Amino acid sequence: MNSRAFFTTILLLGSLLPCETSTLQLKRETFRASGGDRFTLELPSGWQVDAQIRAGLPINTLRMVNSEGTCVLMISAIPGKESTGESMEELELILARSARSLAQDSVERQVRAMTFSSKTAFGVYATLTDSRRLGQKPAPGEFRFSTTFALNCSQRIVIATFLSNEEPFESVELAIMILKTLQREEGQS
Repeated sequence: MNSRAFFTTILLLGSLLPCETSTLQLKRETFRASGGDRFTLELPSGWQVDAQIRAGLPINTLRMVNSEGTCVLMISAIPGKESTGESMEELELILARSARSLAQDSVERQVRAMTFSSKTAFGVYATLTDSRRLGQKPAPGEFRFSTTFALNCSQRIVIATFLSNEEPFESVELAIMILKTLQREEGQS
């Protein structure tokens, strides 16, 4: 199924996904990783996009926010050897390291990996609930749920973090939909 058909199918269930999926209009974003690789993905057109490039840091981050500010998706491609993260076991270790600090303050207390798969990427992800935000309305810029992804996209490691105050079962599906469109542009070294 191509990405537009995939989005169309999911968007028909728009009322189930609280993080702004009622619009069928999609936009394609291109993102240059610090190692020179270019990635593309599709996301709902109402989302704001910001490439965060920090001088002196080896990683650039693409940050996307829905129009209500209730969902944030950040994607970073890790520069390095192509062979890193070839197996699910390696990706699970990367996920565990990436989410370790979040797990300390989470309700779950440990990272439980779920599998992710698309035509151009595979990997794992886990959702954690911030125990400090239970029973209270998070302040702007604070989020109750954090989902971390460790993916192998065309032999490049990609770390994605999805932040939301919506119930994770429904809202994480939106992050998965977007990440299923992620691809490394051909001809990149």
